[in-house]
Amino acid sequence: MCGIGGYYRTGISTNTAPKWAKPAMRDLWDSLQARGSDASGIAYESPTGTRHFKRDIPAFELSPLATNMAFGMNRGPQWVMLHTRASTHGSAEENKNNHPLMGHNLALCHNGVVYNKDEVLKHYHTVAQREVDTEAILVALKKGGINAVSKLCKGSMSISWAKGQTMHLWTNGKSPLVIGELYNGDFMYASTDELLMTTNLKFKKVYDAKKGHLYKFTPTGLRVSKTYFKEQKVNMNFSWRNLSGFEPVSKQITYTKPTGRQEKLVVPKVNYIHKRKKLRHRDVCNPSQQYDSDVCNPSKKEMLDRVCDADYDWDSVYGDWRTWEKKSKQIKEWEDEQ
Repeated sequence: MCGIGGYYRTGISTNTAPKWAKPAMRDLWDSLQARGSDASGIAYESPTGTRHFKRDIPAFELSPLATNMAFGMNRGPQWVMLHTRASTHGSAEENKNNHPLMGHNLALCHNGVVYNKDEVLKHYHTVAQREVDTEAILVALKKGGINAVSKLCKGSMSISWAKGQTMHLWTNGKSPLVIGELYNGDFMYASTDELLMTTNLKFKKVYDAKKGHLYKFTPTGLRVSKTYFKEQKVNMNFSWRNLSGFEPVSKQITYTKPTGRQEKLVVPKVNYIHKRKKLRHRDVCNPSQQYDSDVCNPSKKEMLDRVCDADYDWDSVYGDWRTWEKKSKQIKEWEDEQ
């Protein structure tokens, strides 16, 4: 995945960017490199319009020059957008594939993957100008706004775009996006809160951007509004904060028999739920011993001592380690049976 981040200076603060803004942006940009080092880019507001600078080099090589360009004027920029790219569609050597993408004085940065670019461009009768999949978002955004992006573009999207003195943030929840509010009224954002903390700034609050909500930053402050949003149906259920929550699905594969005839084979869903074995006295008895009353029918105290002290494979008794929390309940069931 790519990395996005940035800064917005509201009218609550002074007319120039604070002294800490420039080093904070450089630190954030260098940290974003952990999410992609194929290319890096920056866009910022200036008196002459929206400016941008991008190259197919890592952020730490570009950040010294680019941040000086953004904050080198007497008047600091109203907003700054940063991007580090991990290429998925389109070579980073072609600079037009790198972010920010520009169109009609609008700058766009995207973290995620859009897998129906051709379908979106066909809907608007537009010819592709770049290989990168983010072009579908740029076209839909210019033609129909954020609602068109939500309706037509399929995949994972956390995007930032800006024009004039206004900046927007939006996510469909499939890619991370975190917003931080500073004590002076300014705002910063990044892909994750860990990256936001690399600026060493104190935040009034930090929160995840809500999926389907539009965050609009203007000189007067932040305004949040709901947009058209319909949860996309996908074959896996996961959160970017817990990538281990993957639910396997059935697959259909084709194999060829020795006779040359092809047939379809359905591979069933993997079952991760282990059946727990009930703890009984026979589970801890030595198989070589005879089943006399003294060995296989011990007293309650002797049985509990064996359970606590015996050295044997706990997995063979309790199954998967995820079920160990049920151990006390199983022992209680055994006690009740006695």
